[in-house]
Amino acid sequence: MTTATTAMLLRNEFILGVFDPPALSYGWPALALMVAVSVTVMLRLGVHDAATAPLHLQSPISVRQALAFGGLYLLITVAGDLADRAFGQAGFLVVAAIGGLVSSASTSAAAGILGAQGALSPALAGYGVVLASMASVLFHVPVAQIAGRNRTLTRRLAGLAALVICAGVLGLIVDYVVSGRG
Repeated sequence: MTTATTAMLLRNEFILGVFDPPALSYGWPALALMVAVSVTVMLRLGVHDAATAPLHLQSPISVRQALAFGGLYLLITVAGDLADRAFGQAGFLVVAAIGGLVSSASTSAAAGILGAQGALSPALAGYGVVLASMASVLFHVPVAQIAGRNRTLTRRLAGLAALVICAGVLGLIVDYVVSGRG
């Protein structure tokens, strides 16, 4: 989980930066602390390459996957824009958190593009990506439980997810206080 979490966090921030670079200045302490905790846990656990059976990989690009990603992106973009218009910032943040449970990459792209178009402020886009990332980290726990059905492992993953999310919350608090918005 720690390697996947680190990669997901970095990917989401990269996606946001591609579409809305000014949004990177919001929420970055949260994502930085989440990455730091994830990497620290990975190093402490001694994640090493293990011998596995040969993988038979297919092309990473498929029409079905591209359409699924595009559909999720479109759904999250429309829902986020409508929620922002109807309920304000809180509406978008709720959609971002729910979107993170489904696809944090699509949610990051939607936040970045809506921010770049001026439909969202850079701050709202940045914080939306943080919430989507936190939701994605949280979602890993039940997925691991269903996949492995190992209570001990699930408890450990839940603890790791809690650490990463707490680091994100701490980062949001630091961002709020240091930025002068608090």
